[in-house]
Amino acid sequence: MLLKTLCDQAIARFPPLVDAATGRTLYTYCNAAVDFVCSGMGCDCFRGPGGPLTADAICRVLERGWVAVDGAQAAELARGGTLCVAALPSAAIRLSPKHAQARHGHVAAVYPSQSGAWSPSWKKTVPLLANAGARNGVLPASQCFPAEPKYYFRPGGPYAP
Repeated sequence: MLLKTLCDQAIARFPPLVDAATGRTLYTYCNAAVDFVCSGMGCDCFRGPGGPLTADAICRVLERGWVAVDGAQAAELARGGTLCVAALPSAAIRLSPKHAQARHGHVAAVYPSQSGAWSPSWKKTVPLLANAGARNGVLPASQCFPAEPKYYFRPGGPYAP
């Protein structure tokens, strides 16, 4: 399935930049990973003149032109090969005391898996995401975001099977 292949490639292609001396994460590339997956699916709406949009800019595009769905719907759509994106802008991330200094939002493609994962912290089953961040991998949404993100898909277009 194209979506799964692109998600797996994005996870491998966009690891975080880590300071070798301190082990501190310096940069993450969630925006580039989402742009990579979306471009591979025929959707170039997250690319600006200088490269991928920022995560916050991607959140704004999603809010304006995509359809919001819940996590279960996003997981089901992705399971069928439809491109879905999870997104949380920096303003929403800053509501978490642990992330009060967040300067960037976070975005991730919803991974096409047979099932989600139980989240003890959110007390429900959540979608798996192709996460590129401080930790890359196929991870439950609750391990990628400090609060539940919004999930989006765009009906029609070349990125739905």
